[in-house]
Amino acid sequence: MTSAKIEQIKKFQKSDLQSLSKDASIKANIKVLKDDYEGFVRNLKDERKFKLAEFSITRNLQRNLYYFFDNIFHKENIKKNKSKMEYYKKRRQELIVDYGYKPTQQKIKIKKKSNNLSIAQVKNRYRDSQKQRVENQLLIAANGNWYENEFVNVPKTQIKVFKQEYSLKKTEFKNYLKSAEFQQMDKFQKQIKICEQKVILGEIQKKFSYDGYLKQAFAENKIEFLKTYIIKKAEYDHKLSESILNYQKLKTTINSESQTLQKKALNELKKQYHNDIKNNFFGMLKKTINFKAYQTKRTDLKNKYISDKKTIIFSNKVLLAKWEIKKIKNDFKQEQAHDKLILVSKNAEATSRIPVQQAKWKKFFACFLGFIIPGTGQIYNGQYIKGLIMYGLTIVIGLLVAYAFGVGNIEGNGILGLITLGNSEYFWSNGDARYFVIEGALGVLFLSFAIIYIIVSARESYLVARAKQNGARVKSWLETKNYFKDEGYPIATSIPAFLLVMFIIFVPIITTILLAFTNYGPNNVSNFEWVGWEQFQIVFNGDWTNTMVSVLGWTAIWTVFNATAAFFLAFILASLVNNQRIKGKILFRLVYILPWAIPGFISILLFKVMFMPGSILSNIFGNDDFQTSPLYAKISLLMIQTWMGYCVNFVLITGILQSIPKDLYEAAEIDGASSLKKTWKVTIPLIIFQMTPILIGQFIGAFNNFSIIYLYLDGGPYDVNSTLFGGAGTTDTVASLIFKLIQGGEVAKASVLNIVVSGVIVAISVGVLLKSKSVKGGTS
Repeated sequence: MTSAKIEQIKKFQKSDLQSLSKDASIKANIKVLKDDYEGFVRNLKDERKFKLAEFSITRNLQRNLYYFFDNIFHKENIKKNKSKMEYYKKRRQELIVDYGYKPTQQKIKIKKKSNNLSIAQVKNRYRDSQKQRVENQLLIAANGNWYENEFVNVPKTQIKVFKQEYSLKKTEFKNYLKSAEFQQMDKFQKQIKICEQKVILGEIQKKFSYDGYLKQAFAENKIEFLKTYIIKKAEYDHKLSESILNYQKLKTTINSESQTLQKKALNELKKQYHNDIKNNFFGMLKKTINFKAYQTKRTDLKNKYISDKKTIIFSNKVLLAKWEIKKIKNDFKQEQAHDKLILVSKNAEATSRIPVQQAKWKKFFACFLGFIIPGTGQIYNGQYIKGLIMYGLTIVIGLLVAYAFGVGNIEGNGILGLITLGNSEYFWSNGDARYFVIEGALGVLFLSFAIIYIIVSARESYLVARAKQNGARVKSWLETKNYFKDEGYPIATSIPAFLLVMFIIFVPIITTILLAFTNYGPNNVSNFEWVGWEQFQIVFNGDWTNTMVSVLGWTAIWTVFNATAAFFLAFILASLVNNQRIKGKILFRLVYILPWAIPGFISILLFKVMFMPGSILSNIFGNDDFQTSPLYAKISLLMIQTWMGYCVNFVLITGILQSIPKDLYEAAEIDGASSLKKTWKVTIPLIIFQMTPILIGQFIGAFNNFSIIYLYLDGGPYDVNSTLFGGAGTTDTVASLIFKLIQGGEVAKASVLNIVVSGVIVAISVGVLLKSKSVKGGTS
């Protein structure tokens, strides 16, 4: 194939494809286009919001001016202001035309269409590039360079001849290694001779495989490294021998008494340095100096110690000669390490530059091997160390799978035990059903880990083999190791923590889901069985309907009110304290966060006493029904929780208010915004933007708040004629009802309630969180 033809094919991938083996560029370009579209939509909506808000403020200012002039000045001024009003009406129409809802949606629609067209063009160019590569049998190395396959048109008989020639030369080389001539050579001469023979073998292998190019490049790099090493080693030995002779000579000529004095001086200097470091540290602990001063002084002491030590050493010729010996050895080690890095980088460059030829069927075979025994596919692809590591992981996964099927269980039988829960045909004779559920949940989790691990292994084997089919060689283990030391370090360190968190989170979730489909109750604690959706029907139908309506209704009021009341109370107090006319801000802030310093259960019990009939708060409000009336009991609970929960928000909002630039308020004042308008249009949006994740967390926390319900009235007051089931009281929330159900042995019903309600809360929270700008990375 001519070079012109290759250049014609390259145009399909010039801007869209850097590494066909991993489809990296196509994905990157599509991601850029999608991010560009999302950024356009976000900026357009923000611009529309800003323009309309700006016009709204200006329009209000002009309307106020108009009424002012109408009442005070003569008709000529009124005419002028009427003309201004006409101008603003016209401007409003222009803004609506440019930034109205429909024009904005139309712009978004046009951008989306253009973006989808660009993505389709990128994909089409990529497909054309792939098609051209396959039709013309081109290879793409790991560095993105295109190569014409040199061995496509070589006859198989000719390749067979070349392979026989290569085999004969290899046999001849093996015989040479056993010869007396080779055995008499020293270590480095042997290595150079082996590399020279590999160059010859590579020259022959180049006739039928690209591996010859790679072996030849590796051998030439190794020869250059060894020759450089021999030269540097000779220089090193010469310098080292001279330094040792000089040291021995000085040691015999110089008086031993002076050496002893200098060693004593070094020891005293070292002792003084350690004392100074210790005194500096204790000074920081005693707060005579701050941490920054401690660090600065420690650095100064270290530099002074090194300088004084060198002065003493250089004044002693014996110690100086000894130091020279150490320096020569250290310099040689550093040079060797540097030369090895150069050798590795040259080999890596050769690996990425030289393509590889592989049959199409091998990627499927590698995938099959990776699926059957994880690690085998990696070894088949030439990733030997990675494959061995995966073999070790496969053994660990195998042990987990064995446990999942009952090996090593206490009483259960893994996931198989979930079929019967220990129930024989007539009675429970195989153990406690609770063990069967828990160990079955562990079995489900472990088996899921194993399935994910096998899929990842098979997929990775397939992708690497496909890359080799396209012409890209796999990375060496050293390159992989360096990746995990640098860019991949966060991934490597987070995997164990991720697995542990998955274990802690998913085992209780799976167990709860399983128990919801059983009849686990007070009459069958250890011998329950599967009943399907029966518990769901009981909880959300029939006699439990009134209970669920009462509990869910009060829980919704409790959650929403606590999350919002604590925020707005904190906002009001923080805004008041942040006002410039308020004096003694530190004192007020200290007072306002005092509830945070008191343990929660103490505050709850204290309020319980204070709301009792005849107590201080009951007398203040003139009501003794705070603990006997359902309505007033709920009101008192809301007040207590608001008082306990606003402190965190107060601290956060105070910090946010102090960080808001004053320029925003000045700009709003110029536009005629009132104090209320500034608060609504500037302050609150900025606070909500920064606090959205925290507010969602407080929303979930309010829903799960159990301690205050339990400690205050334990869900009461209770009505003698109540139709509520499960021991529910008039102030019980979902969390407290679940506790009572579990305490009463109704674990299955508690699991049903937990699954359904928690699922709804999590879905709402995740939905709000994903739509918030603080998560999307937008601007307030």
